[in-house]
Amino acid sequence: MERKTKKLERKKETTAEADRTAKRKIEREEERLKATNRDMSMFKMKSMLAIGFAFT
Repeated sequence: MERKTKKLERKKETTAEADRTAKRKIEREEERLKATNRDMSMFKMKSMLAIGFAFT
């Protein structure tokens, strides 16, 4: 996840003056990363909740 974020940041820096299609691709990749991060956070929260119930 961190690697992909860093890669996206590098891409943003190199394509600062890029055409519209490149910017759209970057925006789509950002949205995918946000969704993945949200899903991972939700999974982690559910796991912690399940562990909490199991050990109390």
